[in-house]
Amino acid sequence: MKVFVDANIFLDNYYNRRDALLPIGEFAFNFFKETFQCKFEIVVCKEVVGEVAVILDKDYEKTFSLVFAGLLCRRKLSLVDATQKQKSLAFELSKKRHVPYSDALYGIISQELRIPIVTRDNHFFDELVELIEAFKPENLP
Repeated sequence: MKVFVDANIFLDNYYNRRDALLPIGEFAFNFFKETFQCKFEIVVCKEVVGEVAVILDKDYEKTFSLVFAGLLCRRKLSLVDATQKQKSLAFELSKKRHVPYSDALYGIISQELRIPIVTRDNHFFDELVELIEAFKPENLP
């Protein structure tokens, strides 16, 4: 199953995060484990890598090496470039739905690729729910 993966899932895994009730880092880890077992193929755009880089306070190349390169080497990751049209549509959608630009962009890319997004971001489950199919890692089919 091909899926677009939001930056928060990579960060959940990297930091082994927990929320008040759930081991979200463990859910992310299990998702990536299943990816390596060929259940999923991950798609991201360069903006996802950039978003993770900002949070990790590292440059793009170091972040890619730390977080994404293992997936790419094992052919479990496709890196796509957002088109200018997608970026323009994301800007408009962001304003219209009052969601962050990055969420709008990821939603548009996912929609155009006709693949679900794996995320914990409530914008996808609330404001963007009719545009794109979204799953939390622990709820994937």
